[in-house]
Amino acid sequence: MKNTTLALSCALITMSTTLCMESEKPPIWQQAGEYDENSQRQLEISLLGLKEFSIKQNAHILELGCGTGNLAAKLAHDNPGISIVATDISPEMIQHAQNKHFSSAQISFAVQDAQHLPEEYTEEFNHVLCGHVIHWTKNHQAVLNGASRSLKPGGTLWMIGGRKVDHNNMLPIFTAFSALKQKAPWQETFKSTTLQSIVGIYPGINADTLESMLKNAGLKPIKLDTEFSPPALFKDKVALKKFLTPLAKAFPQFLALTEKDREDFLEDLIKEYLTGDEYAKIKSDDEKNGVISYLTGKNILLIAQKQ
Repeated sequence: MKNTTLALSCALITMSTTLCMESEKPPIWQQAGEYDENSQRQLEISLLGLKEFSIKQNAHILELGCGTGNLAAKLAHDNPGISIVATDISPEMIQHAQNKHFSSAQISFAVQDAQHLPEEYTEEFNHVLCGHVIHWTKNHQAVLNGASRSLKPGGTLWMIGGRKVDHNNMLPIFTAFSALKQKAPWQETFKSTTLQSIVGIYPGINADTLESMLKNAGLKPIKLDTEFSPPALFKDKVALKKFLTPLAKAFPQFLALTEKDREDFLEDLIKEYLTGDEYAKIKSDDEKNGVISYLTGKNILLIAQKQ
């Protein structure tokens, strides 16, 4: 992601945890070029989530988990008076962002861990943006505490994060994988890959404890939507497979396959997804609109103010 070899929704694309390495290649969340090619849907969902967020004129903004800098660049273009410090835990992401957006005098890039923000950020920013990041971190309270500390009094936090995956929040792609792993020729390859092991790489946010964590961080919710789940839209199966491929590389069983078997597996997975019960509910609309919807799990859209 982010799942099986799969993808965890909108959030999936910002992988800032410890997944796996493909021999002699950097971890998937550090493969900045591949990430950048597949991050358009993430940007679209972020912009949708920002529609109700008011950016202060001449604001100084901190972005956590900026990836290759596309959201920062879009916001800087649309808001000429603002300045943005865009951060990510991956040095390669930051290097790619600097190379891609070097012409923007409004943006500075820095390697930072959202769970351990530096003291010099204290009360420096009018807004903190945290899109598709917090659900990959181990210490959600630390992220919220750091965001709050970085805000000026009255400043605002905007956040999109994936909810914890459980029986109340199961992604259709998980259901597709569970069915596919029982079928030839994939039983042997994925026999040890349980749903629990898949979900295990994705901490997610516990919606039931979020409000208490916000209170502990000195943040008051202005908007809290715990079922924010716009689908990612793809023009065809090829585009969907391209999206799923880097996410699938988080799983060693997938990496052990030949290139041809990887292609075959993803094609079978997409077929299983497209014939599933959840997709059947929207299939006719997709056919009418000429798209394929990738159904996400439930996400959290939050706007909170520092008290």
